[in-house]
Amino acid sequence: MSDSRLKLVYFFENRHPPELRSLIREWLAKEDFSVEEVSYADSKSTQAAAMKQAEAAFFAPGRYLEDDVIHAGKSLRLMQLWSSGFDKFNVCAATRAGIPVANNGGANRIAVAEHAIMLMLAVFKKLPEYHDRALKGRWAGNKHGMDLYTLHGKTLGVIGLGA
Repeated sequence: MSDSRLKLVYFFENRHPPELRSLIREWLAKEDFSVEEVSYADSKSTQAAAMKQAEAAFFAPGRYLEDDVIHAGKSLRLMQLWSSGFDKFNVCAATRAGIPVANNGGANRIAVAEHAIMLMLAVFKKLPEYHDRALKGRWAGNKHGMDLYTLHGKTLGVIGLGA
């Protein structure tokens, strides 16, 4: 009996924590894909062999692959990047091969906006300097908050160029 499940190749970074890769495997299993895992550190021939068998490719995260690895994916219908940008992916080779490339742009928009606000507050409250002083026990020169400001009465906004 032949396996009728969608054949997916999952490219991963070795540096990713095992818990993250386990989470990805868990989600892929829910969709009942036939999954082959390939590391970006694997040889080009291993990568190309996996692409040759796949109907879809999932890249976590999207990284550069050589043209011949991408062109080996003759049955590929989609390349899905688990990143918001295309800057590190070989989109040109995928385009020449006629394979659509999708990203997850905007999926992390709330986290990015919150991070931007956190960084603004850290700079506004001189967090790096005061954290360093606390770690090193450098109390001399401490202005006892006279060089800090409050947000009360001020407006804070994030103007973004993305989602």
